[in-house]
Amino acid sequence: MCFQGKTENKVTVIEDDCWIGARVMIMPGKNIGHGSILASGAIITKDVDPYSIMGGNPAKLIKKRI
Repeated sequence: MCFQGKTENKVTVIEDDCWIGARVMIMPGKNIGHGSILASGAIITKDVDPYSIMGGNPAKLIKKRI
């Protein structure tokens, strides 16, 4: 344990009006944009743009809401 090294805390930001489905995994340090929808079971490995619909493993853009 003492040789593990320094750990780094990453902040995940989830903005307003987001819908997050069941069993969604958001990796540390990611930003979820305003009004986004994350489909059930999605694994978020990149930042999500505002008003996006994301799904899959790893999550990809399905559609823009605007």
